[in-house]
Amino acid sequence: MSPVYPIIRPGGAKPPADPYLPSRKGELVFDALNDRLGVLMDRVGRLIYLRPERGGAEWDVDQDWVVRPPAARSDLDDRERKAK
Repeated sequence: MSPVYPIIRPGGAKPPADPYLPSRKGELVFDALNDRLGVLMDRVGRLIYLRPERGGAEWDVDQDWVVRPPAARSDLDDRERKAK
């Protein structure tokens, strides 16, 4: 089985302005480069290793492309708005 390489976005896409550095193995995160949810398996240097929630082949992505999952981001935004 060959490794799954990142998709290169057309038009010189840039990483999100608010990357998230996960700290717990098993944590659900969103790979913005590949437009996929993934479970954190490991980190080595700048690479973050993810796998699909229901199992499958791991892939890696640069840490600058990882953000909180969309639902977690909206919950966080709601809490921040209420705090103001």
